[in-house]
Amino acid sequence: MRYRHPWLNLLFSPHPRWVYNTAVMLLALLFSLLASLATSLYQVHNEIKHDVNYLDQIVSVAIKYGLEKPTLSEASRVSGECSTDTIEQLEKLYVSHLLMSIPIVNLDKQNPYTYCSPFGVEQFEQRNFKNLLNTQLKGEMWRLAIVSLSTAPKHPPYLYGSNGQYGFLFPLRTEYLFLENDLDHQRSIRLSLPKENYTILEIGSMPESDRLYSNSVASNYLPLTFESFVSTSRVLSKFKQNLWPVTTSLFMISLTILWLWVSYWHAKKEIALQKAVREAQFFPYYQPIVDAQTGKMLGVEALLRWRPSDGRVIAPSKFIHYLEQSGDIISTTENLITTIYHDLSSLMNQNDEFYCSVNITPLHLQNDDFYYYLKRFQHDYSKLTLELTERQPIENLALASQRIALLKTLGLKISLDDAGTGYGGNSYLHYFDIDTIKIDKMFTRSIDEGRSAVLDGYIEMAKQLELNLVAEGVENKLEAKGLLLRGVFQHQGYYYAKPMSIEDLHRWALDYGYTQELVSEGSG
Repeated sequence: MRYRHPWLNLLFSPHPRWVYNTAVMLLALLFSLLASLATSLYQVHNEIKHDVNYLDQIVSVAIKYGLEKPTLSEASRVSGECSTDTIEQLEKLYVSHLLMSIPIVNLDKQNPYTYCSPFGVEQFEQRNFKNLLNTQLKGEMWRLAIVSLSTAPKHPPYLYGSNGQYGFLFPLRTEYLFLENDLDHQRSIRLSLPKENYTILEIGSMPESDRLYSNSVASNYLPLTFESFVSTSRVLSKFKQNLWPVTTSLFMISLTILWLWVSYWHAKKEIALQKAVREAQFFPYYQPIVDAQTGKMLGVEALLRWRPSDGRVIAPSKFIHYLEQSGDIISTTENLITTIYHDLSSLMNQNDEFYCSVNITPLHLQNDDFYYYLKRFQHDYSKLTLELTERQPIENLALASQRIALLKTLGLKISLDDAGTGYGGNSYLHYFDIDTIKIDKMFTRSIDEGRSAVLDGYIEMAKQLELNLVAEGVENKLEAKGLLLRGVFQHQGYYYAKPMSIEDLHRWALDYGYTQELVSEGSG
């Protein structure tokens, strides 16, 4: 017998508990990381949204102040000059507006680009105006533009607004946003006039390659557009900050929820299986075993199925591991054999050679209970074959050999199921009194794949040991013919018939009279 370390037994069990535990932890970790990343994106989005709203508020409030018309003395309006009195009045207005927008007034219609300001006369040059835009503000037509002062070329550009006589200048300084220095390359905001998308102001610098996404928002008050950019590095920076407080908390919460859900799912499934054992909800499906030379049905293999109260038919992969682990496989097999002799009595009586094979595991060989159960009912066990599966290792080969010998005193036969694919390997052929080798579908398929060396070796070994051969998983005519040419005549597989209920088996046997299409016919 091939030896496996205990952790390998755990690894290769059909439904190892560690798989569920690991899956729960990985799902919880994945969920917490994704949730933390989503939280980081949301936080950065809120940051940039706050920045845009803050900048819009500053600009809008400043320009609202700028739309207020200064109250000038009659002498100033009549003289049309930028007198000391006019400058003082504009200066008071400027101070009362928190030094945000600079009020200007045109007192000489003959000079449309000459204005009086709190700082004296401002002479604009027409060539310094960029992207002139006419818009309605407070019911009046205003002209907006970007202008640079020729008298102060190093100063920031100004957002210029005028209704022809009154107006304002708003200095476009990046300091208005108060971005932290370490975020200069992680966030960026662009303020633009919609005409030709002319940029008025850009705060923060960010290379295009680092931009994760952008968001465009219209000003609440002015015909201005705010376009904000978020960088990948900013999101990752926020994500790192969230790793400990956010990710860890989410991981613990999601792990707890998933663990409770999986535990509930396991408990629910276990309760359902316990009920299935108590109420004998397991029943057999039968798959014919056919003589490929004559087309005659030689027997069937009984395959366990589960029919819960909702009427579904569930395959053994969903429950067989539980039955084996809990030990309920013994009582289930006993009930199965009782059902088999009830279902197949007519077929067994019609044909002396007809037999039924049933899977058993090493658990059936650990004590004599299974033997005494069979002995108590005194069926004709010459029509019963027990197929020893290799899903679990046999720890005590000598004891198992004794139990097999004891079972064979009842007249039944022993078959080695899925030979060469499980724990036993060829050692079972050495220790146990085996009558039949069942060729696994993996080796049957090798005929299609053109790699049949192992199959040929098993066939030759079986002939040397004078053992009967049954090929499982025969799915097409090529496989059937290949097995026939190798001297394997007993076939089982979908090419002949699928597993079916006892009612369907009786109809199948009646329709075909035990006879299927001969493989040897029509071989071209």
